[in-house]
Amino acid sequence: MASLVAVLLLAAGIWWLSGTGNVVPEIDMVVVPWNPGGMTDLTAGALLGASAIDASIFNAPGANGANGANRVYNAPRDGKTLLCTNLSAFVTSRQLGFAEWDHTEWEIWLTVYAPYMIAVRDDSPYITPEDLAAAAGGLTCANAGSGTLGFVVAHLFAGEKGMEVLHTAYPGSGPAINSVLSGESDFVLAPMSEIAPRSEGLRVIGETGFGEYYGVMAPKGVDERFLRSCDKAWKAAVSEDYFTAFAESAGLIPLKIDRKQSALTADKMESLIGWTLYDTGCVNVSPER
Repeated sequence: MASLVAVLLLAAGIWWLSGTGNVVPEIDMVVVPWNPGGMTDLTAGALLGASAIDASIFNAPGANGANGANRVYNAPRDGKTLLCTNLSAFVTSRQLGFAEWDHTEWEIWLTVYAPYMIAVRDDSPYITPEDLAAAAGGLTCANAGSGTLGFVVAHLFAGEKGMEVLHTAYPGSGPAINSVLSGESDFVLAPMSEIAPRSEGLRVIGETGFGEYYGVMAPKGVDERFLRSCDKAWKAAVSEDYFTAFAESAGLIPLKIDRKQSALTADKMESLIGWTLYDTGCVNVSPER
């Protein structure tokens, strides 16, 4: 009998240490550093709605997303306050001078991906991305504004294709898309979530191979059991029908990657965006640490 009790206690100890006894993390607040109704806000709401986590969303816009991120970074490291944001703004906060930390000081769970698409007006002679690359003379490429991910993707795409294009910045993806519809620009690079509501008159001719990520972040120093419970909670949430339906309607792709893969993706994103911003003169701070 004593040996049976010992086995049961050992099994219970393994179960407790593995974190399976705390599948639902106890989170009080998820800070979204953007205005209500935006894609990050909607993603946070869908994640919570697909999980059993009883947490509120607090919107704290400002400083290109760093206002809310700094709020979470400076909060107690007890797991009660987490961040939900887009990766492009998150990984450039230090380089842009909005934060003293960088992304390596955070635990990251990436949950959805927004591929950037190439769109032309429906009467455009260009049918494929290769047609754009082969066009004689420079084409006009509309993007969401200097320093934005749309700006970065436009430069990365043109460089990859060996294209000479005139990059024209607009105050957001919507105006950039409208410039194609009006004939001011030859093509635009924007996430499908922005293109879909304005699809009448547009034709998507391909993907860029680049895109935006959205996810949940916690400053390092949080209890390991809590982190393991988040691993399970977010993995389960992105597989729920409620969340997959949201992602499909928003032009997003659910991600089933772990913290290690998320951190590697953040490293790559910081390098791609950071060097593009530096090389194009948008910032004078090198992304090198």
